[in-house]
Amino acid sequence: MQKIIWAITVIIIAIIGGLLYFINSNGYQKDGQVKLSSVESDCRVLRDENNMPYIYAESMLDALKVQGFVTAQDRLFQMTLTKLMASGRLSELLGKQGLTSDKKFRTLGLLQLAKKHAQLLDADEYAQYEAFTNGVNDFIDRNKNIPIEFKMAGLPTEKWEVVHSLAIAYLMAWDSAANIKSELISQAIIDKVGVEKYNQISPLQLDVAALNIMDSIVVDDETSNALSGLSFNHNELNTWLAGEYSNEWGSNGWAVNGNKSNTGKPIVASDPHLNPTSLPGVFYSCGLFFEDMRVV
Repeated sequence: MQKIIWAITVIIIAIIGGLLYFINSNGYQKDGQVKLSSVESDCRVLRDENNMPYIYAESMLDALKVQGFVTAQDRLFQMTLTKLMASGRLSELLGKQGLTSDKKFRTLGLLQLAKKHAQLLDADEYAQYEAFTNGVNDFIDRNKNIPIEFKMAGLPTEKWEVVHSLAIAYLMAWDSAANIKSELISQAIIDKVGVEKYNQISPLQLDVAALNIMDSIVVDDETSNALSGLSFNHNELNTWLAGEYSNEWGSNGWAVNGNKSNTGKPIVASDPHLNPTSLPGVFYSCGLFFEDMRVV
């Protein structure tokens, strides 16, 4: 009987120890001071009851650096997985199960596009991406409170790069490209009849809900012949894309005139149509307050 009691005690201690280890491994400093090498002035981070961070800084670049740091605190493992997907590297983690995804995103070349994009950024734009990147790497370099998921998955932490943020932006655009098949058909027609004729048979579509370009095409004999003999490999591409989009997600961006705001300043806003119930969420809620800007 005593041996059974000892065995139960050991099991309970092991369970409690495991839980404490898990909690502490995924915890991080929320109070006191943290020294970041990339920040030029003192910043302040407040978290509300939902753990959403509000960042107060003297400059935009410092705010973005701290944003990179707190985002890594909360989402580094998700960021890494998303980076691997966009870069066509999921098979490094998943083995053969990741090959289908890797082949698709290497074919699309999201990372290659990101590298080209980085070269096109002007100095101010690059500095903003770099500031966020430096904040992420400040968290990684501390080597404290790295999420336990990395150990469980046997996945090393890697330095963040500007191109990773850009590649993920391309990935999000791809995920929202519900009208891509219509775009392929449009390009196939242009290849056959030219841009001028295309603009005549398919005027600019202002109704964003009308995703089927064929609904707006005015067909005459020339167009009919073009559609029947398309040389563009859109059929093969459509086959390759089959099943890619189960929902026609997208988002709206809009602005409110300063005459309609309490401050007299314009408000730039959006109403994303992405699924907010997925876990981990596609959104990362964060507030940035610097100079005369308030961004949430």
